[in-house]
Amino acid sequence: MLTAAYFVAAANLQDLDFIPQILTGERYHHGFTHSLLFAVSAALIMAAASWKILGTGFWRLMFWSQVLLFSHLLLDLFTAGGSGIPLLWPFSGELFQSPVSIFPETHHSKGLYLKGQIVFVLFETAYAALLAASLRVLSRRRGAGRCF
Repeated sequence: MLTAAYFVAAANLQDLDFIPQILTGERYHHGFTHSLLFAVSAALIMAAASWKILGTGFWRLMFWSQVLLFSHLLLDLFTAGGSGIPLLWPFSGELFQSPVSIFPETHHSKGLYLKGQIVFVLFETAYAALLAASLRVLSRRRGAGRCF
């Protein structure tokens, strides 16, 4: 259960950038937290703080943290709408977004119970189920009973 909570936290960490936005009114979403440097740094900090608690090796936890943090960036690259994400921050202010959208546009600021939000949540749920099924197959092939 603790491992599942860790995975959920790692996969959603970048979107906690809405908290300063609520407090200050300034736009922070899809800012520096959506960069490669942040993903690497966050994975390092999370793994260093948690590997003993979770009872796994540091490098294994670092690897899975990177997978989850990078998958968040990948999902945001392929989400319709918005102006893109600053993958190369602080080295470049360029915003990146795929010309091909896989996930529908969402507007969290307009409320969570809109028709468009439900479609977005269904897409994210399908992605999470696909990822979980892939990890399950991988763990069975390795014969270890678990990937983590």
